[in-house]
Amino acid sequence: MGVMAKDRPIRTEFWAYKRYTLASGKKAYKGGIAVYDESAAAVIPGEAQTDLFVLGLFDEQVDATSAAKPVNVQLKKEVRIRWFPNDGTNPVLATDIGKSVYLVNDQDVSILSTGRSVIGIAWAIDTVKGVAVEMV
Repeated sequence: MGVMAKDRPIRTEFWAYKRYTLASGKKAYKGGIAVYDESAAAVIPGEAQTDLFVLGLFDEQVDATSAAKPVNVQLKKEVRIRWFPNDGTNPVLATDIGKSVYLVNDQDVSILSTGRSVIGIAWAIDTVKGVAVEMV
């Protein structure tokens, strides 16, 4: 979007639960550890793998063995997120959930770290709202 030229609304939300997509071929059990798998860009049950972001616990049983399905996750902590516009040049993608995001200017965020300061952690991406960031 570029540098701000006027005020914009501050979009703040508090999340204790979040609906994510359970990866195809997986089954979630209520109370099981829910992790975001960046290689699948979806939630899976916890396993020994290095590119996982721990979200919290599954809040329901969901069988996605034949196709990806939505699943409710009780987050590991209440998250205060703010929505920011996604950078058009180096955007934050669905595979970047759980990663640090960086300032481009006074409103846009990016996944590119070179010469930029960390603003926070990405929790969700939306084509309309932008990037849900937990500011650090």
